[in-house]
Amino acid sequence: MWLLDLEQDNTTCAQSKGTGLGMAITKKYVDLMGGDIGIKSQKGVGSEFTVELPLELSTEKDIQERRVTSPDTDLTGIKVLIAEDNDLNAEIAVTLLEEQGLSVIRAVNG
Repeated sequence: MWLLDLEQDNTTCAQSKGTGLGMAITKKYVDLMGGDIGIKSQKGVGSEFTVELPLELSTEKDIQERRVTSPDTDLTGIKVLIAEDNDLNAEIAVTLLEEQGLSVIRAVNG
């Protein structure tokens, strides 16, 4: 079982505003993966989130077998639209997708 501890600092939280969906989305993913999510919170101190997932480590042999049995999919010419407002993230995503043969169009936002 893997443990992932996410700590939230109130000073960072106060400076950024979001939609409030982050933990709801995280909970859905954790539930889908058969895991558990917990929280410890203290006013003025911060919050600690713990995610437990029942995962197994792959051996090098497992990885090699997957590579051999995985069909190579030809993505050449497939068109994709990427909506990313961060220039660096967009540049990386476009490069990776184009290296796989995809034709990429970028929208600056949704």
